[in-house]
Amino acid sequence: MTRNGFDYTPPPFEDPYRSWPANRPMSYIDVLIPIDEQQIARGLYLTEDHRGARQQPPNPGFDKLDEAGRRRYSAMAGTCSPLPGSYEYEFPQASLDLAWKLEKTLANILATSDVLRDMATSKYPACMAAAGYPVKDRKQLAEHVRGKHFEGIEAAAELNAAYEAEVAAARADALCRKDSYPLAMRLIAPVLPEFEKEHSTKIAEVEAHWSNIRDKAKRARAELTW
Repeated sequence: MTRNGFDYTPPPFEDPYRSWPANRPMSYIDVLIPIDEQQIARGLYLTEDHRGARQQPPNPGFDKLDEAGRRRYSAMAGTCSPLPGSYEYEFPQASLDLAWKLEKTLANILATSDVLRDMATSKYPACMAAAGYPVKDRKQLAEHVRGKHFEGIEAAAELNAAYEAEVAAARADALCRKDSYPLAMRLIAPVLPEFEKEHSTKIAEVEAHWSNIRDKAKRARAELTW
């Protein structure tokens, strides 16, 4: 971009794994998502996604241009950007395989109990409806909150208000799952050590792979010149 006459400000480095695994519960099964103040404070993970989409890093070289200049700038940025596939991207496939196996194992255990049935049929929907949320599961809750509080907002104050609504919804969700969550955890607790033992070799392989990725990322950040 500099060689082509543009005052270019590179965007700040964004670590895609900065909140991993803090924002990833052990399972995607609703009844197993942790209930604690830390999880509630993160809401339904809508605000962070929305903030990233709405707020762009400052770029004085672009901002000072007129409309025609901005079009030339954007066209040149597209030319200068690395082509897809020209840079390395790593993710251990074994990690996905293990997550799928664990998810299937947990689902099979819970399917033989009353936990999922009670959550899906009457208990959770009725509790959430009483709190003002006409939803049957957490996916519908996220869609409800997104549609009611996040559509069309631009200002930071609006985003803050949406975040408060998101946390309120997460708090209602936690209250409506407070009995099912500990029961579900007691049901799966005996199986987790068995799963870990059975897949110990693959788990060690995944941990080593992630450790290597973190080391490579650390070296790459140290080599950045901007």
